[in-house]
Amino acid sequence: MHVRTRIPATSSGTLAWWVKCALDGSALGCAPMFRSWGLPPLYQSGVRFAYENNHGSGDEEFATPPDVFVRGLGDCDDLVVYRVAELLADELDRARFWSQTIERQRKTLRQLAVGVASGRLPSVVADWAGESLHVLVRMPDGTTEDPSILLGAPH
Repeated sequence: MHVRTRIPATSSGTLAWWVKCALDGSALGCAPMFRSWGLPPLYQSGVRFAYENNHGSGDEEFATPPDVFVRGLGDCDDLVVYRVAELLADELDRARFWSQTIERQRKTLRQLAVGVASGRLPSVVADWAGESLHVLVRMPDGTTEDPSILLGAPH
């Protein structure tokens, strides 16, 4: 399925907020499937940073981790979703999610979403870097990680 939308942001701050929420939601949606995809950790995957072909056009694709892995390339939003989904899958491992009943899995996923929203679990940070929106991974201790830089983006 492909989803296309226009972001009704009236300011740069609301655009950053919208992107953060969309990417957090994407990572949360990917986390329970991450193990079944058989993906390696991002930094062991061989994936490198690359701008999308349509970079700067106003169109943006938020690729899923399997798509990023197959391509071997991703821009900042793609790499952040891969990394946050990977870290959230680690949280699901700690909760023994995979062996839970369906009702318990639903409760665990709700707790995961609350943990992301409250900053107790890894999440997305979206902010402006000059004229461009850039996203990072926010760790629970408040530090940030920039997969783009770690995987070859110019800085």
